[in-house]
Amino acid sequence: MRKRLRLSQNPSDQHHFNPDDIVSRMPDEILVYILSRLPLVDAAVTSQLSRRWRYMWCQTLKLDREDDYKMYVIKCLRVLILKCVNVNDEAIGKILRNCPVLEHLRICNSGQLVNVNVSGPALALTKLEIQSCFQLQSVEIYDSNLVWFEYLGIAIDIKLHNNPRLKTISIGEGYNGIQKNTFQQISCVKYLEVLEFHIFHPKKDTDLISFPELPTVKKLSMIVGANNDDSLLALTWWVKLCPNLQKCTIQLKWTWKRVRIERQIQKWVKHTHHHLEVVEIIGFHGGIGDLELALYFYESCIALKKIVIDPTYQLLEKRGPVGSITDELQENKARFAAHLLLHNRIAGDKLVIV
Repeated sequence: MRKRLRLSQNPSDQHHFNPDDIVSRMPDEILVYILSRLPLVDAAVTSQLSRRWRYMWCQTLKLDREDDYKMYVIKCLRVLILKCVNVNDEAIGKILRNCPVLEHLRICNSGQLVNVNVSGPALALTKLEIQSCFQLQSVEIYDSNLVWFEYLGIAIDIKLHNNPRLKTISIGEGYNGIQKNTFQQISCVKYLEVLEFHIFHPKKDTDLISFPELPTVKKLSMIVGANNDDSLLALTWWVKLCPNLQKCTIQLKWTWKRVRIERQIQKWVKHTHHHLEVVEIIGFHGGIGDLELALYFYESCIALKKIVIDPTYQLLEKRGPVGSITDELQENKARFAAHLLLHNRIAGDKLVIV
């Protein structure tokens, strides 16, 4: 039988204990056994007691057959967030089966998750979020009641089948780009209304095989890796796939140093968007690349009500304090450039610079 590692070996934690406190002098194994008999929510509250107790309750989720205790499941549990808890596939399956009213499950930074399977109309689960689980290989969701699915991590195999209530999908598959199979699976979601992508290489991710239209998508959000002053017009490929789109948000995440390059504005293939009313460009810095993007939407959207330009400083990897003087200077500079470049090109009743 495997020996359980003690959760705390730090002597500094021990001198705070009252010598008359019998519970504090118990081994971790006994304390974990006691916690396993508590409702999950009550067990989690003990994480606030001290550093020793911080992660002790997590041991009750491991569901190891070699242990002489098992997880106590609260039948009324509706939301469960597992952050930095190494749950495996079996544990997730048992949680889903034994929590009949669980609606929201979020799993972050689990090192043991490999294949996630969510299936069956009996599950009450409506929102599933999986982030930064770097051993994960696949997620399969079918015959479910899911309304919201979010995945952010490495490239994996995603399968979506017969999920009639699924309306919101958010996908980011790292620097390798979104997989072609993922696109095909998304196109199978019949009632999808909200779609969000994390795209670090716009040109690479749009160099794909023929992809079917998404006629039900009404809101499209793209979090995009942008470099220097490269053209961003490739992003319009996504917009064209959504003929009934009403709102489009593009958040530009720039490299550490944004460089404006003097070049001519590129010509784009004319395309009319009949239903697009609101466009947001976040991270606008006043270069030719984001100027091209703004002008494309202004000239292509016949139902456009407003185009929002937000110069908030956005970086792929933040290397300094948030809200620093440098950030403020960058934003003020970008805001001035937006006024200078756009006021004479876009009608005032449609242009909003925040």
